[in-house]
Amino acid sequence: MRRLAAVLPALALLAASSDGRADLAPEPQFGESLSPRKPTEVAMREETVRIRLERDRATVRAEFVLENTGPATTLEVGFPDVVYPAEHAADGPPVGLSGVMLQAFRVRVDGAPAPVTYRHVPVGESREAHDSARQRIASLRERIRAERDPERAADLRGELAGEEKRISGPGAEKDWAFRGWLVWTMTFREAERRAVAVSYWVSYEGWKEAGPLNERRFRYILRTGAGWKGAIGRAQVLVSFDEGVSLRQVRRAEPPPGTRGESGLGWDLRDFEPDRDIELLVAEHADLAEAAAVYLAEAEAAEAEGRRGEAQSHRAMAARCQEDAGLFAECLATCRKIVAKEREARARGGTERDALDVAYAAVDITPFFKAAYEPWECAIARCLRKLGRVAEAREAAAAALEAIEGVLGRETPRHDRDALEKRREELRASLGASAR
Repeated sequence: MRRLAAVLPALALLAASSDGRADLAPEPQFGESLSPRKPTEVAMREETVRIRLERDRATVRAEFVLENTGPATTLEVGFPDVVYPAEHAADGPPVGLSGVMLQAFRVRVDGAPAPVTYRHVPVGESREAHDSARQRIASLRERIRAERDPERAADLRGELAGEEKRISGPGAEKDWAFRGWLVWTMTFREAERRAVAVSYWVSYEGWKEAGPLNERRFRYILRTGAGWKGAIGRAQVLVSFDEGVSLRQVRRAEPPPGTRGESGLGWDLRDFEPDRDIELLVAEHADLAEAAAVYLAEAEAAEAEGRRGEAQSHRAMAARCQEDAGLFAECLATCRKIVAKEREARARGGTERDALDVAYAAVDITPFFKAAYEPWECAIARCLRKLGRVAEAREAAAAALEAIEGVLGRETPRHDRDALEKRREELRASLGASAR
């Protein structure tokens, strides 16, 4: 059974988008349950994991106490490394990696260095992937029964055969599903206790859905410890801050930490049956105001080097951060500069690639804010209204309406036309109301 007891001094959070940080495991073999190849009588009595957040990487130090509860035994012990390589070589680490590799990995057993070998281990498909494949198989069979075109039916039968082979044949364990392990051999006498210490560092990796604060994710995988006999007596996870990193940058921590403070976060797990992981999300910037200042500095640097499109994108990020933070005067100044740069780009001519890049660079930041595109004149009107500058806001709204009409009058597949048309009607109504 498991209980979460908060007895640690508070510590903080690591981030990366892969599943690469995890517990020591006996006879490592990945699978849905992350279980060992064969049962072991060796138990994990204690583990303490210390994670130090740095600006561009994190260092991890983990200590484990293992105890043999059965007869003398020798087993291979492993630590997960890289995930989801695109290819693999027979005698070496995978290539074409899309995961995060542990760097400077070191192991000490009872205080003495232990030789470590890299090994890739095939992974069976997850239950989600398996269920999804079965749904596709059922759908294909139904389509084959209903299909009247012999050639199309033959194509569907080919798809069906491929799906069936993928989940049931010897090829069910795909190359894409290999994960790397760093392994070493340990021998235990009867009733012997042994101490293992592991250290490494890992670079952060951006999350695919990162927002303006540049959030990044990390999971410390506890479930790989499920292969040891019985429950883990005590598991402590402690994360601390290096210079330049603070608690304010912690966006999410699951499960909720038992302790939380300016010095960090902490978890203390007792009689722990590892059936879940520590999931953490950290932002590069502490808040929107700080993020805006960074983006503006990056915009100026890019502009000075002639990278005008990149500069425009940085300004757009800064403006969104400033508006969301309620910094309307600052946002107004940034938006006006964006519009001025767009006009300069158009004046240079639509045939010049840089002109096109500058004019539309700010469009690409909208997914970060989950918003449809709109001309920056609209943001100028909003900021003036928030600042109580009514007459100027009306003039800006008219300019925004003109800008929207211009966008809608062109072939612009990148823009959300429905949202633009709705915004146009809102501006028309607003201008009509202010005229009365």
